[in-house]
Amino acid sequence: MRLIDVETLSLQWFFSEIPPYAVFSHLWEQDEVTFSEMTAGPKLAEAKRGFVKIQRASLHTRQAGLRYLWIDTCCIDKASSAELSEAINAMFKIYRDAAVCLAYLPDVTRLSDLRRSRWFTRGWTLQELIAPGSLEFYDFDWELLGTREELSTEIAKITGIPGSILSRQDGHLIDQVLEGFSLSDRFRWAASRRCTRLEDTTYSLLGIFGVNMPLLYGEGERAFLRLQECILEDSDDHSILAFRSLDRPSSPATERTRYTPVFADSPGLFQDKIETDWSMRPGKGKMSFADGELNIELLLCQPLKSPFGEDPRDHYIGILDCVVGHDLLSRPAILLRRMESSDKFQRIGNGLLFEITPDEPDTCSLMGHKDPEDAYRVIFNPSDARRAQITLTSYKPVARFQEWKFPPIKLSGLDKLEEVGYTISQSTSTLSGNYLTPQHSAESIGVISLASTYSSVAGLLVVWGFAPAFPNGPWCRILTESQFAARKSRRHSIRSFLDRIISKARENDEQTRLYLEPDPSDRRKADSVIEVAFQPPLHITVRLSILSFLDRTAIDLQFDAISEMA
Repeated sequence: MRLIDVETLSLQWFFSEIPPYAVFSHLWEQDEVTFSEMTAGPKLAEAKRGFVKIQRASLHTRQAGLRYLWIDTCCIDKASSAELSEAINAMFKIYRDAAVCLAYLPDVTRLSDLRRSRWFTRGWTLQELIAPGSLEFYDFDWELLGTREELSTEIAKITGIPGSILSRQDGHLIDQVLEGFSLSDRFRWAASRRCTRLEDTTYSLLGIFGVNMPLLYGEGERAFLRLQECILEDSDDHSILAFRSLDRPSSPATERTRYTPVFADSPGLFQDKIETDWSMRPGKGKMSFADGELNIELLLCQPLKSPFGEDPRDHYIGILDCVVGHDLLSRPAILLRRMESSDKFQRIGNGLLFEITPDEPDTCSLMGHKDPEDAYRVIFNPSDARRAQITLTSYKPVARFQEWKFPPIKLSGLDKLEEVGYTISQSTSTLSGNYLTPQHSAESIGVISLASTYSSVAGLLVVWGFAPAFPNGPWCRILTESQFAARKSRRHSIRSFLDRIISKARENDEQTRLYLEPDPSDRRKADSVIEVAFQPPLHITVRLSILSFLDRTAIDLQFDAISEMA
């Protein structure tokens, strides 16, 4: 461990017996002193603006009767990925074992400014607030604002962290104290905090959950998923599933086609105070995670009424072994659908979380969002709830969709369209010969715009898709510009609106998909016919079928143009 000797302002190595030291907590700014500059000689380090912080922190360290100081900017050689990984995994311990932590808040000039300090919004400072046994806050002028214990009431209001953590004085008790809080609660403390790098949002939480794991910068949201997997190696806390989307739910008809992954992709989804149910007997609620699936024991019950207007026998209420707030009887719940011909379950809706209270013991109510029309009210019989061991899995399209997921599209009958003056003007996919190729693997909807060489004749819009909401296969539809205009906002021209729709479809935008696709109950989704105002009238048909050749699958869009006179 490297420490700054506050007498000489030089770095010293300690391998075994670590002397008492202070640790410095601050907001990183431009021109900080790095490890290489600290070891290159005093002149290089002294030329940096960040050197003033080292000097002032060293002064306060000496005044505290200590000889050594640790600062993250210059005591870690960040050029070494191995050393950086080791330091980040040990960061919580470094702050916990310090004799005192000095927190410098440069955006605070008086105590009343404390709430507005950026220090309380950064990801890394969460563990710097929680881990040390002794923590002192200093303002812009390095005047003491107070200790964490003295300011615990105000800090609790700012952060939502309980006073039992903030007012303690023994750093070595923090590990035991944290075990008394649910996983959801600890994630909630970090929900509104941000880091410059996305992965650091996760890596800054390792010590709070007692987890060690390798750092993989560049993995993005995958880091938070790995953290949750590591946590479950030593925890059966169901509150890890008590997360919800921050977005207001769409209509039940839309939400029934959406699914929630097993784990949250961000601490920001943990918004509610969920506590561990300490009344559960040992051995209850066991969980294990492997191969992307969560095996969990919970209370399971079929609803009498589902918000999705389907046969409620297809749905289940999963009641989690944790409690809402300080009410030891209210329980959070998730809505599940059993996969066809399987013992596996998927969580329905985009991050929907429900609550069951003693006041309405036969009802699941939506958490976190107003539901004035009770559109998401789930009715069940509590006496039907039974403990069951189930497998919870993330949504994946069933096998029959795989062959249609991203196939090329063959266009047949283009010559017949050309005979009546129609040519392709725009497309979401790349046109090569008579084939369209989806531009990216996530594409699930396609659009072709057909322009007419006759100025008096409307253009056409052809749409096809492979959405799993249509269990019998792909679909297609054809619209004239006048039919399409009836569905659009009148504020924009049809051409600008069409350009925007095609752009959104290329991005696989979900709202655009829902806007364009037909009703799932439409049985004639594999063909579509329109009438074009020629004289005599012309009927243009597009039919969709599946082509297979030597294990290769494609979609065939067949165009035909038939005159009423013919």
